[in-house]
Amino acid sequence: MNGEELLRRYKAGERDFSGAELIGIRLGYDNLENINLTRANLSGARLGHANLCGANLTEANLRNADLSELHLGNVNLEAADLRGAALVCVRIYCSNLKRASLDGVDLYEAAIADSDFDRATLARAKLHMAHFLRVTLRNAVLDGAIMYETGLDDLDFSGASLKNVDFCGNIMQNITMPDGRFFSDPFAAGLKGWHGED
Repeated sequence: MNGEELLRRYKAGERDFSGAELIGIRLGYDNLENINLTRANLSGARLGHANLCGANLTEANLRNADLSELHLGNVNLEAADLRGAALVCVRIYCSNLKRASLDGVDLYEAAIADSDFDRATLARAKLHMAHFLRVTLRNAVLDGAIMYETGLDDLDFSGASLKNVDFCGNIMQNITMPDGRFFSDPFAAGLKGWHGED
């Protein structure tokens, strides 16, 4: 299915595109609010500035897709595969990314708030200048994630794996560490330069 057919069917009132083959699809400023793309194949897609608020992308294949600058509000990305995807300057809020695969994603200057990444994998993710606010990362894997000038505010890393992650040079406050300890100011508590272990 190409972009024109998807938009035509959506405008006709269809919302359920679960399992659709949309490899490499190109979208612009298109409204796809509340669309169901469960288990759809969107690998290599270029989603432009499409409105995907309220979309269901559970178990969708978004490998190497370009979601840069999208606003993703109330989106369900549980167990979605976003490995290698570009999410530069993306805005994610009130969304479910439990068990999502985000290994190697580029989240440069992304803004993420009030979202759940429980058991998600973000190994080697690029998080330069991204900002996370009130985000749950319980039992997530962030091994080798690259951070610099990253804002981490009110995050829960309980049970998370943070091997080879250097927090020096980031802005951190109100953090629950993997061992369950809470610090309002981790650096003031002696964790400056923390690499996953104190």
